[in-house]
Amino acid sequence: MKRFDEYTKEEVAQWTDEDIQRLIEVELMIEGVATVPPPAPLNTTKPDIKPTTIVYKVKDLYVKSIEDAKTILEIQTFDQDYDSSIGYNFMWLKPCASYKEQITEVAFYAEADVRAIGTELKENERKQKEYDEDKKKYNDFIKATDGVRSDVRVCYREACQWMNAIEQATQILNKYRGLAGDEETAIKFFRDAYKEKPEIVGAVLGEASVE
Repeated sequence: MKRFDEYTKEEVAQWTDEDIQRLIEVELMIEGVATVPPPAPLNTTKPDIKPTTIVYKVKDLYVKSIEDAKTILEIQTFDQDYDSSIGYNFMWLKPCASYKEQITEVAFYAEADVRAIGTELKENERKQKEYDEDKKKYNDFIKATDGVRSDVRVCYREACQWMNAIEQATQILNKYRGLAGDEETAIKFFRDAYKEKPEIVGAVLGEASVE
């Protein structure tokens, strides 16, 4: 069993998504972390019910007519007030803020309609709760193991970048061969072009192993 950091860069660059996932699971196994699967898709029904009772909300009250709502708006209401520097035992009233244009139309379900499908709604609620619990466990698992996933994926990404750099450098060397006319001159110009990247020069010319 090889761990992700025991592969050569050439091997790493060939990983598939399945390989990456398997190597992540290997690391989790070594660390003694049990894999938590993602939650199964939520399978709830869509209740065949619509809100049919229209009311109007104003000042935290619900009334059936817009006229009643407007009447409530005209009623002066008060709230209690006090001065904390004096104390809380002696309070007085202060007018509440104006509620102009604060009438909201709200739709409610009819009680009979809700009770008629009560069993279905309870089952949906049970499934939703179970799904939310499984999703939380999975999200907690992902968060707790994010470091392992990142290590494996960074390894893959860096290997791909390395192999791309090698391929590009090889193409440049071949171009220099065609321009220079001889191998020694081409390699000289290639070394000059990559003088700040000796590891790439070594890999392309076979002077260093790629691990």
